[in-house]
Amino acid sequence: MYSIPSGSRECFYVWNDQAGKKINFYFAIEEGGDFDIDFDVHTPSKRAIMKEHHHKVGDYILTGNEVGEYSFCFQNGQSSSGDKMILFDLNVENEVRNNDVSRLKKETEMQSSIFRLGGELQHIHRVQRYLRLRENRHFATLISTEKRVWWFALLESFLVGVVAVIQVCGIQALFTAKKSRR
Repeated sequence: MYSIPSGSRECFYVWNDQAGKKINFYFAIEEGGDFDIDFDVHTPSKRAIMKEHHHKVGDYILTGNEVGEYSFCFQNGQSSSGDKMILFDLNVENEVRNNDVSRLKKETEMQSSIFRLGGELQHIHRVQRYLRLRENRHFATLISTEKRVWWFALLESFLVGVVAVIQVCGIQALFTAKKSRR
């Protein structure tokens, strides 16, 4: 979790020590504004791989073809509503390749099952984080709607009171006007 102030750009870095490794990049906006942010990803040679605007959630798997430091930058420049709380995860993992036959032959069935279970557990963990994120967003919408309803009810009550006072004054003026004519 990281808070990104309004109008700022924050970058995070991950080191890829070998070409061909996969880089998992996940982010979700927990709170702030319209729950969206701009982001970009750059290779060690400063070439932009991705540049996206107004995203709420992202789950990407990139292949690190270059050795070096990859940068993942978030920009909260469009927001005038304040800070944004962002949840993000960066992982660098070995990518299993089809041409690595010797490694695949050495892998036992048990290791294969453990590897598969680990991947499925990571997927379940990401789904749970996504559901928690949706719950937070919906709660923020509920609070906002609740405030609007409260202010509308207050305004409506005030207007009913004003209309009642105007009616009483109007009726009083009608009867006092008839008494003064006689």
